[in-house]
Amino acid sequence: MAWQEVPDAYDPQVLEAAEQANWQSQETYKVVEQAGQEKFYCLAMFPYPSGQLHMGHVRT
Repeated sequence: MAWQEVPDAYDPQVLEAAEQANWQSQETYKVVEQAGQEKFYCLAMFPYPSGQLHMGHVRT
């Protein structure tokens, strides 16, 4: 990763536009369908740390 100066103020529009352009050029989220395989969707999330852990965290 290249060194970059950290701006004094956070500008989400600039950051998001730059990251989306990067993801698009790298085809980060490109999906390739494979013949003969069933489609599926997988959502993997990290436990939300602001509360007590519970069994729902284990199952995700």
